[in-house]
Amino acid sequence: MTAARKLAAVACLVAVEAGGMACAEELSGEVVGITDGDTLIVLVAERQIRVRLAEIDAPERGQAFGNKARLHLGELCIRRPAQVTSQVRDAYGRVVARVLCDGVDVSEEQVRAGFAWVFTKYAPLDSPLYVLEAQARAARRGLWADRKPQPPWDWRVPRTARRDRDADVSAIAPAAAMPAPGPACPEGPGIRRRDGACASAADVVTDLLLPPKTELTADAGCGTRGGPGFRRPDGKCASWRDF
Repeated sequence: MTAARKLAAVACLVAVEAGGMACAEELSGEVVGITDGDTLIVLVAERQIRVRLAEIDAPERGQAFGNKARLHLGELCIRRPAQVTSQVRDAYGRVVARVLCDGVDVSEEQVRAGFAWVFTKYAPLDSPLYVLEAQARAARRGLWADRKPQPPWDWRVPRTARRDRDADVSAIAPAAAMPAPGPACPEGPGIRRRDGACASAADVVTDLLLPPKTELTADAGCGTRGGPGFRRPDGKCASWRDF
């Protein structure tokens, strides 16, 4: 890294850590530590920064699969070069970022391996992470080997608050098109529905219980380029942001 790049990197880090503002600078460094399945330590310009992987949530330490998630992240990143695209600082002082270790998007790899959930509170609706999670769930990889894996955001909620919240959503039924294990499908997310048919990206949206903002009509032709597979009333193919 040149002196100018180092100066820019430090300036970016200071801006993010001091004000919690986004910084478009892509930082380069080396991963020197793994805290858990979605947090690592990167040495950038001779400065260690704690980085929280954006858009995913891995099992906490002490939670089922928490240690395996941490070890898998270590296999991907420890002592490897990393490119950090910082976004903002979280409430714990960590830099929230998308990270590439040796060119591999580790948010995607953690979800693909079944060691993290998509953090739906922060991931955009057009994120490819949703399909990766559905594939991992269908294949029962990682934490999906459990019958009812507990999301870390639930695990962190006090028991009384969790009970009250569950009572509020108890009337919501699972989607009939929820992906299920089966022979891989050559198109779409590559998983099958409970009725044996190949699931579409639209089925993934349905499974996540995301209601559309407007009336949409299923149209397989609209799902050929990664869209949800619906057509809007104006005749245009719907995007994930229509949900």
